[in-house]
Amino acid sequence: MSNLRGFYNDSLNTSKKTELSKRSLVKARLKAKTKKARNLSKPKNTKAKRTKENIRIALIKYFNLNKYATNAAICLCIHNAKQWPMPAQHNGYPAYMKKYFHHCQTLGILKNNYISKTSSEEFYASKEWKELRFIALRMAEGTCELCGAKASDGVSLHVDHIKPRSKFPEFELDLENLQILCSDCNMGKSNYDNTDFRNR
Repeated sequence: MSNLRGFYNDSLNTSKKTELSKRSLVKARLKAKTKKARNLSKPKNTKAKRTKENIRIALIKYFNLNKYATNAAICLCIHNAKQWPMPAQHNGYPAYMKKYFHHCQTLGILKNNYISKTSSEEFYASKEWKELRFIALRMAEGTCELCGAKASDGVSLHVDHIKPRSKFPEFELDLENLQILCSDCNMGKSNYDNTDFRNR
C-alpha cells in the first residue's frame, strides 16, 4: 500500500513539474515575443539613416541622376569629378559619398543640407566673374585657343570653363580652369568635354 502511495505521489509531482515547465515555457515565449515587438517598434539609428538618405538625395540632384540611381552610380560621378580612388567594396560607398558631401560643405556650395549652385544669371553678372573673364581674354590675346579665330575676324569669343561649371562649381572662379573659345567651338564642346586647348 505504501508503495502505491509513493508511486501516486511521484506521479503527482511529475505531472506538477510538467505543468510548471509548460507554463514557464509559455511565459518565456510570451516574454520573447513582447521583447521582439518592443525592439521592432523602436527606431534603430534613425538619425544616421536620415543623414545618409539626405546626402544621397543631395548628390542625386547635384549630378542630375535618376532618383533610383544606385550608390555605385553616385560614387562613379564623384570619382569622375574629383578623381578620388573608388571604394574597393560597396559597403564603402556611403562613407565616400559623405566625404564628397562634406567637401562641398567646406567649399561653401552647400545650403540647407543640399548642394546648391549659383544660378547662371547671378554668376555671370558677378563682379568676380567679369574681372576674371577680362584677365583670361587678355592672356589669350583675344584668340580662340582651338581654331585660332580672332575677334577681328568677326567671331564672338567665349571664356570657357575647361571643367564645366555645371559639374565642377568649385572651379568656377579658377583662372587655371578657363580658356578662350570662339562661339562655334564652345557650343560644340558644350559640357561633355574637359579638353584643355591652351598651348596646343
